[in-house]
Amino acid sequence: MSRVNANAALSVSDTKSGFALGAGLEWKWDAHWMLRGEHRYVQFDGVSGTAPQLVSAVPAFPAQTNYLIWSGQFKENIGRVAVSYKF
Repeated sequence: MSRVNANAALSVSDTKSGFALGAGLEWKWDAHWMLRGEHRYVQFDGVSGTAPQLVSAVPAFPAQTNYLIWSGQFKENIGRVAVSYKF
């Protein structure tokens, strides 16, 4: 069975609730220079969607439309480090 391009754009736009936790430290080592670091964890549950997919056993015949259905959970760990100069 061969797959045929559906030429259909997939667009997902939805607002999901989730949470974020984070912590950070800042250190001033002289009158003007500072170093800081932080870590943030974010999570969103219930991310899901559908997308059309055309399938044709023989390219000369019309394709059958199937749908891909997916769901998941989005988790992200974000780390940042910065050096600052105060005038």
